[in-house]
Amino acid sequence: MLKRTPPGLTNKKMAKQDNFYLETESNAFFDRWWEAQNQTAPEGLREKKKGIFEMVSKLGDVNEKRVLEIGCFIGDLLNYFRQEHQCEVHGVESSSKACNFAKTQFGLEIENATLAQSTLFNLDDATKDRFDIIICEDVLSWVSRDLIIPCLGVIDWMLKPGGRLFIRDFSPSFGFAYENHHCAGQEIYNFKQPGGHRSFFLQSGKYLEALSSIRTDCKFQGIETSRPDSMTWADSVLIKLEGNLHPVLSLNE
Repeated sequence: MLKRTPPGLTNKKMAKQDNFYLETESNAFFDRWWEAQNQTAPEGLREKKKGIFEMVSKLGDVNEKRVLEIGCFIGDLLNYFRQEHQCEVHGVESSSKACNFAKTQFGLEIENATLAQSTLFNLDDATKDRFDIIICEDVLSWVSRDLIIPCLGVIDWMLKPGGRLFIRDFSPSFGFAYENHHCAGQEIYNFKQPGGHRSFFLQSGKYLEALSSIRTDCKFQGIETSRPDSMTWADSVLIKLEGNLHPVLSLNE
C-alpha cells in the first residue's frame, strides 16, 4: 500500500482534518462496520454498491474501462468492475484496515491515503485524462474546506472528456457544517454544500448531469436534526463534456 505526503499538505492546520480521517476515524469506522457485520465478510457486491454500478452502467459500456474510486472502503465495487467487466481499477482509501481487507478478500492493492495525500494528487501528464469513470461515495463532505477546491480540480484533471463522474453526497438547500460527533471539540467537521458538491462541476460549464436520484433519508446519519432538508441526499452521474456549455458571444452584438 502506497502512502506519501504531497507538497501541498505541509501546512499543519490545513492537514488537521485530513490527517484525522487518515490516522484515526477511518479505521474506527471500519471497526464499527465490522462489528455490525458480526465480523463476517459480506457475500458479493453490497447493495449500495450495486446501486452505484447500475447508475453508472446505464450511461454506456463499462467493459475494459479505467475506474477510480475515491474512498473505496473494502473495494467490493472495484473488484466487481475488475472481475465482471475486465476494468483496470484504482482505489484510494484512508482506512488501512479496509485496504488490508480488500487485499485479503479480493487481492486488490488499494492506496492507503486520502485524495489530498494520494500519489494522484498532482497535475502532471501521468494523471491527465487517466480515468473513464470516477466514483466518490459520501466522501467530499468530509474534506477540509482548505482542500476541497484543489481536490475537485484534481478529480476534473483525472477524468477524461466523455467520462462519467458518480457523486453520492448531501444535497441540502442551504450550506452548513457540523462537528463529527465521534470527536466532539476537536474542530473536525462535515460540510454540507448547497446543492451538493456536484454543483461545483455543473457550474464550471464542463459537465452535464445525466442521471440523478434525490431523496431525504436519515439512515446514513445516526443523529437527529431539526431541519429535514439537511438530510437531503443526491446520487448523480455527471458527464464531462468534450467542449463546454458557455456560448461564445460577440461584445459588438
